[in-house]
Amino acid sequence: MKTINKNIIYLLTIFFLTFSAGSVSAQTAEGSGTSQETLIMIVMGLVLLVAILVLVVAIYMVMVIKSILKREEKIAAMEKGIKYIEEEKESWWTRINNKLNRSVPVEEESEVLLDHDYDGIKELDNHLPPWWKALFYFTVIVSVIYLFVYHVIPIFPLQEEEYAMELEKAEELQASLAASGSVETIDINNPEPSDDPTDISSGQSVFNINCLSCHAADGGGGIGPNLTDNYWLHGGDFQSIFDTVHEGVSGTSMIAWKNVLTPVQIRDVSSYIQTLVGTTPANPKAPEGELYEPSEMSVDQVEASADTVATETDSLQTN
Repeated sequence: MKTINKNIIYLLTIFFLTFSAGSVSAQTAEGSGTSQETLIMIVMGLVLLVAILVLVVAIYMVMVIKSILKREEKIAAMEKGIKYIEEEKESWWTRINNKLNRSVPVEEESEVLLDHDYDGIKELDNHLPPWWKALFYFTVIVSVIYLFVYHVIPIFPLQEEEYAMELEKAEELQASLAASGSVETIDINNPEPSDDPTDISSGQSVFNINCLSCHAADGGGGIGPNLTDNYWLHGGDFQSIFDTVHEGVSGTSMIAWKNVLTPVQIRDVSSYIQTLVGTTPANPKAPEGELYEPSEMSVDQVEASADTVATETDSLQTN
């Protein structure tokens, strides 16, 4: 009995310490300006904790009462001169299994036998196993809590609201990064190649990690096409190269690298690929695709040529 009383004191001490700590936490959160939703969650957690502790104490008290009754039975039997025989205890696994299933022994099946008889197949009026009913009750409790925190008192946002909130945060972050210039952004619909040595080196690193297994380290080709000649399967201009890397090629081993690389990395590796054109690989693969001949004229040259054509046209009209 001294051990039992000591254990009860321990349980009550833990109970009051936990409750006091929870109360102090709630007051601290309230004083620090925590939102009402957080306070509600703290209170609900404390209520749940108190319920669990009360359940533990109740179970322990039942065990204590059983122990006291058993001791009194032994004393009464000794006073009457009757030999007290304790019941054979079942193993803990057997007790748990019996409580979870609560099945009727084969010898007693006649008590739950129904009148239904289908070609010799008889039906027993067995109840659902307790574990199944407990799981069902648990789902009902969870559904009530879900209804309460999502619809009655909207503590948490629904999926569509949460998605909209996250999207808004992402847009704000993207705008702030673009405004500060700390992160480089790429317009995937109109990317521009880079001749910066740092970007080219970054593109080479990306190429060596992800591309050389199919295109060879020197771009000569293997499983994939040769990247050093002027023949291209999907276009040789920078936009086409960028799109091929970004979107991949369906039905081939060329995956959509947009799921692996950032737009900046795709820009860098596409710029590096352009530097491979015209080099001499060790084992070049035969040309594939169509010949692409990039224009060697600069923008100024194109504008000057257009002005010349316009001038000549005006002269002919004057004459």
